[in-house]
Amino acid sequence: MDTLKKMEVNTMNNFQKLTGAVSAASFCGLAVKYPLRKMKMHKLNAELMKAHEPISGVFFLAASAHLAAGLMKAKKTAPAVVISGAAAYAVSFVLIAACHMTKDQKKKMQWHRIYSLALAGTMTGHAALARLAK
Repeated sequence: MDTLKKMEVNTMNNFQKLTGAVSAASFCGLAVKYPLRKMKMHKLNAELMKAHEPISGVFFLAASAHLAAGLMKAKKTAPAVVISGAAAYAVSFVLIAACHMTKDQKKKMQWHRIYSLALAGTMTGHAALARLAK
């Protein structure tokens, strides 16, 4: 493989790692709200609520970029990693869509928590499988 091709592959790998890390970090910023509320840390929870939508936007953009970069090298990636990543992305899409389409506030929060838990599970599985596949 020539030097230019190696640089291109390294750049894409680094971009994918970066967007995966940004997705994971922003998800943590979103997911920490619930435990903070349960621990009665209301001021911190309120501050995070103000940032919830922008952080969600960062998460979804980073996840979309991570997915696009991953699809470019999907043939070289273990199928379980590709499938788990696609599942995590699908759950995130449904979570965001459901939040914007559900009118009943109580049902909205109930489904939001369920989808968030599913997203945490699929993201964790995807990260673990990606690590094991190396």
